[in-house]
Amino acid sequence: MKHPAIHVTDHAVLRYLERVQGWDIEEVRAHIAKRVEPAVRCGASGIQIEGFSYKLSYRDAVVAVTTIMPVHHVFPGESDRVLVLDDGGLFDAGRLE
Repeated sequence: MKHPAIHVTDHAVLRYLERVQGWDIEEVRAHIAKRVEPAVRCGASGIQIEGFSYKLSYRDAVVAVTTIMPVHHVFPGESDRVLVLDDGGLFDAGRLE
């Protein structure tokens, strides 16, 4: 008898990391928020830090970090300002096109 494929949801992975592995998810969330803070203060749509792009979305008075991808990834249709944070400091990378 063939066994069905097993799909582990993102929610289950998150709970596994939190409850089984002992990760403090709120601490991780706060760490990510602190990393993107310079971009939010400038109204940028994203920031590149240590080889990763953090994509930001603004809605009303809330800013959401919607995804984190390797820096070589280009967001389709993206044309907003992106900041880069590296060892030399923070600079405006201009617009992704």
